Amino acid sequence: MLGMKKGMSNKEVADLLEMVAAAFEIKDEDFFRVRAYKNAAASIEHLSSQLKDVWDADKLEEIPGVGPSLAQHLDELIRTGRVKHFEQEVKGLPLGMFELMKLEGVGAKTAYKLASEFDLKDEKTAIDKLRKQVLAGKIKKLQGFGEKTEDELLKAIGSVQSGSDRLLLPEVEAIAEEVVEYLRSSGLCEKIEVLGSFRRRVATVGDIDLAVMTDKPTELMEYLLKFKGIKKVLSTGSKTTMFIHSSGRQVDVKTQSKDRWGSMLQHYTGSKLHNIHLRKLALEKKMSLSEHGIKKGGKLFKYAGENEFYEALGLKYIPPELREDSGEIEASIKGRLPDLVELKDIKGDLHMHTNIEIETSHDMGASSVSELLNMAESLGYEYIGLSDHNPKMKGLSEVARIKVVKKRNEAIDKEIASSESSVKIFKGMEVDIRPDGRLAVSDEVLGLLDYAVVSIHASFRQSKEEATERVLRAFDHPRVKIFGHPTGRMLNKREGLDYDWERVFEECRRKRIAVEINSSPERLDLPDMLVRQAVKTGVLLVINTDAHEASSMKGMRYGVGVARRGWAEASNIINTWPYKRVEKWIES
Repeated sequence: MLGMKKGMSNKEVADLLEMVAAAFEIKDEDFFRVRAYKNAAASIEHLSSQLKDVWDADKLEEIPGVGPSLAQHLDELIRTGRVKHFEQEVKGLPLGMFELMKLEGVGAKTAYKLASEFDLKDEKTAIDKLRKQVLAGKIKKLQGFGEKTEDELLKAIGSVQSGSDRLLLPEVEAIAEEVVEYLRSSGLCEKIEVLGSFRRRVATVGDIDLAVMTDKPTELMEYLLKFKGIKKVLSTGSKTTMFIHSSGRQVDVKTQSKDRWGSMLQHYTGSKLHNIHLRKLALEKKMSLSEHGIKKGGKLFKYAGENEFYEALGLKYIPPELREDSGEIEASIKGRLPDLVELKDIKGDLHMHTNIEIETSHDMGASSVSELLNMAESLGYEYIGLSDHNPKMKGLSEVARIKVVKKRNEAIDKEIASSESSVKIFKGMEVDIRPDGRLAVSDEVLGLLDYAVVSIHASFRQSKEEATERVLRAFDHPRVKIFGHPTGRMLNKREGLDYDWERVFEECRRKRIAVEINSSPERLDLPDMLVRQAVKTGVLLVINTDAHEASSMKGMRYGVGVARRGWAEASNIINTWPYKRVEKWIES
């Protein structure tokens, strides 16, 4: 019932809470109870950390909108894969109504009326059956409905059936850049910005929203409608055009004038809870907020920039990555916002893979040392760390593994000798943490390295206690300097491991092991909520790309986005340090 199961994604849990809130609404339960569940659903959906990571850190009640009672229900869900209270609340309701609520503009009571009227009990078939009723003209015959409602339902059904899985950041960029490039070719745009969760650098993105500054909105939208990437137009006007892109994803393009640009950016960047908090603050000052500006005393004040918008509310500018209603507004009022790390602060990358031909435990890189050096130089780096996977365990003796590492080191030295690059090289290695916590190489192999990145690539079903003991044992060797992609999560594919994070972070702090923020868009691991916990604990962090080919080194921006969402400053990140300081840390 309700699709409850273990290992639910954030979106699935958010949808579940929306279902329960809908049940409350149908039963005319307390308004505040309904809103509390909806607020909690919004918070969980837009967490870039997996909910299980938050639960693992014992931080459920720190999620905006999640109180003690709901935290208990979420705990039951994560542990058992079901919540008895939720099952009781929806008992007797037509389950098809919950699927209908995914349609734009369909609330709980409308969904209940439609599902009851047309006997839509099956969630899997509810939307398709409703579509048939719409096409048959039966909706407009219902009291309170009409032809306009039918048209809106048909558009909403088309949008949902086009696909709704959340996208990784590069996937969003690819679609957005295609649209942006076309719009710029019109000569009618002054500025274009991708909005919403993408601008906040959330790990995965649902909708693609673009804002365009123009003084000719009608002409611009007419030009947009000629874009060959449009599969289907959902709606269009001078202010907003919504369409299904050829990729199957919905894209919304909004226009705004220069004098109201800052107000639009702020409004549509979100998050929803951040904006709710801002509106509450504005009401206390007898103001009202919208995408058009701030209204006070019946007069609308327009803002060309976000800085001025926030200043009008008595706040310091809040960077998009922090806008999650997780303390950033209070920090802004007190003048205590962090000086967030920036991409320009990064001086090196300590986790990447070469194409040196050795028998590794996992995949090799695709680029040569010289290609990696050239890319590092183009990025303005002082140093890189080459960290190929350790030699494979099966089929190689200990003597053979030692020879493999020596061969690799010699190949690196040869490339360094022939290179004219000023970029320095550290000889690292990514070493597997075996299920029992032992490392996949001997002390003698570790002695041939400058440092080791230790990480997990298998056995992801261990208990929290087993996983914690596993990594703590791996930290024992002095050559271990980086804990790589710590949870092992793969976004949209695999949940990460559970740890006792207090113990893990404390051990890393004590041994000055840097916890990695892996910039690979499929990982973005350490999750941002745990980055924030690490910052509070005083743990060293490092942002690495885990690049398997040179161009992937440009993906550092994704990890920087996670670090910023975790309130990290440059001082928290070791690869903002100059070469000599990193060298001293590695040798310590």
